[in-house]
Amino acid sequence: QAEVVKSADLGSGGTVTYTFTLDDNTTATTTWTAPAGVTSIDLAVVAGGGGGGELSGGGGGAGGLRQDASYTVVPGTTYDIQVGAGGPGTNWTSKDGYGGNSYFDSFESIGGGSGAGHGNDYGPRTGGSGGGGRNSAGGAGTAGQGNAGGTSGANIGAGGGGAGTVGANPTGTD
Repeated sequence: QAEVVKSADLGSGGTVTYTFTLDDNTTATTTWTAPAGVTSIDLAVVAGGGGGGELSGGGGGAGGLRQDASYTVVPGTTYDIQVGAGGPGTNWTSKDGYGGNSYFDSFESIGGGSGAGHGNDYGPRTGGSGGGGRNSAGGAGTAGQGNAGGTSGANIGAGGGGAGTVGANPTGTD
């Protein structure tokens, strides 16, 4: 279930803000109908972050971030929305901790990639932002949504990538 939080500031700018969030950690869908007279919206879509790797593994990458300050909508039209959940931590048996994708209509953000694990038999994954490496380069980010995870040549995980920067590279060892 996606929770809808509505706030209004109809003073000078005539602004109404809708925020769609999760009420648990499961990817959820809902809908929104464009009100009469509304033909464009300022849209930001954030996907779920990736899970981190076990035992000194890399950090999970941030969920992708896409924005459009004038996304066109049609009054009275109902739009599908999905809010992606965060990815689970990765370990020997669960090697893919991708974050869930989020979308508004066809405007989609990609979930974050999971971090590399201790044994490095599962490396960092690509995603909206890439997971951090462990004895490897980080996973790639998706162009226009996020950055790559950090690189580690030591037995310690690097940071996951974020919307604004590449993941941090570690300076020590485990």
